[in-house]
Amino acid sequence: MSSQYVLSTSRDAFLRVAHHTAVAAALAGGRAALQACLSPLETANKAAHDLVTNGDLASEKALVSILRTAFPQHALLSEEGQGAEGDGLRWVVDPVDGTTNYARGLPCWTVSVGLMDGDDYLVGAVYDPVREEMFSAWKGGGAYLNGEPIRARETSTVDECLFSFGLSYDSHERAQIMAVSAHMAPICMSVRDLGSAALALAYVACGRMDCYFHSHLQPWDAVGGKVILEEAGGLMTDLSGRPWTFATRGTLAAGPKIHQPLLDMLGELYEGD
Repeated sequence: MSSQYVLSTSRDAFLRVAHHTAVAAALAGGRAALQACLSPLETANKAAHDLVTNGDLASEKALVSILRTAFPQHALLSEEGQGAEGDGLRWVVDPVDGTTNYARGLPCWTVSVGLMDGDDYLVGAVYDPVREEMFSAWKGGGAYLNGEPIRARETSTVDECLFSFGLSYDSHERAQIMAVSAHMAPICMSVRDLGSAALALAYVACGRMDCYFHSHLQPWDAVGGKVILEEAGGLMTDLSGRPWTFATRGTLAAGPKIHQPLLDMLGELYEGD
């Protein structure tokens, strides 16, 4: 545990302040991204299938300003490359998660902000600016949607499961994920790909979907949503049931009762790393 964390008045008091800051940062980023949409977006390719826009960069600037003002001593990792060294506490942010949707005018995209202390996941905020929905949580404090408590759905059978997945930038991994979803489609309620990992994790947390499957989540895709999901009673693991880490490849996030049945199925269906 970092020295700054220990020196806090109390653990819960620190987490409440950090939670408030994460929410403020996510709001600022979302508003900046929406403002950028008022003019035609400038879009560039970072890699195959991987876009960045001036809206991503405007969101990053706005939310990082909030975080650096509140906690200048903390480290920071952002998808768009901005980073800073600091103590053991680290903010992990995605200024626009779902940039392809955002760039095409599709409404499923979010701003994700998370806080870690070493390998301990502490605070999460995932903001959907289009619907004005703020999902947030802090460790031990519960999970919330616009201030109201949320819980993951108690679905226990695959036929009741709304199965969601996300596609990697890697073509081989995409093909594998699509093969799994094709298998799941006729045996579960339905399948969905929202195009935003953070939004999918938030939707599992509030019970709108039952699970989220991905071949390789990046830290900025996952940290904020992981805190929210787990505080809502959900589970997020690798495909062997071990806790999710930055090194995890195949990932399953799901409600507490459907998680193990889905793990059993995915272990047979998915041939990833």
